[in-house]
Amino acid sequence: MGRKKKEQTSMPIVNPNAAGIDVGSRSHFVLDRWKPQLKTNAKNHQLCLAHLLRELEYLIQAEKTSWANQFKELLLQAIKLKQTQKAYNKDHPQTFHIEQQLDTLLGQSMCEQNTPKTISLKNSMAKYRQFILPFLYDPLITYDNNASERGIRNVKVKLKVSGQFKTGQEHYCILRSIIDTTIKNGQSVFDAIAAIAHLPTPPKAAV
Repeated sequence: MGRKKKEQTSMPIVNPNAAGIDVGSRSHFVLDRWKPQLKTNAKNHQLCLAHLLRELEYLIQAEKTSWANQFKELLLQAIKLKQTQKAYNKDHPQTFHIEQQLDTLLGQSMCEQNTPKTISLKNSMAKYRQFILPFLYDPLITYDNNASERGIRNVKVKLKVSGQFKTGQEHYCILRSIIDTTIKNGQSVFDAIAAIAHLPTPPKAAV
């Protein structure tokens, strides 16, 4: 008899709004233009520029448009500003210039026959214009979500090694979340886990 195929246990994708979690008052959401993400209630939405730069690099190679090159250079200018200073005022000369350049780029007309994918991206950027540069004006907003992706990499390694979660996936995710949050806040992981271990056990729910 052949070997029985292992059942794959997938990790649940939680919509914070559907789960009744109010993240809107204090959370900044860096996203990849996925519609459910754009509809999630948050204090600010920011498009991930790392993903946009990869997409632009592909368009530069595939369709060789000057628009993609110009947009890429504009995003790199904005990132350089962020790396120089954590946040700017709306009327700062450099951010004002970048905002004007962005509006000019998004208003350009292009030949649809030769550059359909570039035009599709341009239209998408015009639609989500307000989510391109918020990171310049808030010190808490990053221009990419790479840190979040690194946070779930440990889960993917676990799945690759063992192929599945038979049990304990929720506890695993909770602990990983605590560990990553502790590290990002410059705190001791050991102290955080020790503090949780000494918390009183919550009473069991009535059956």
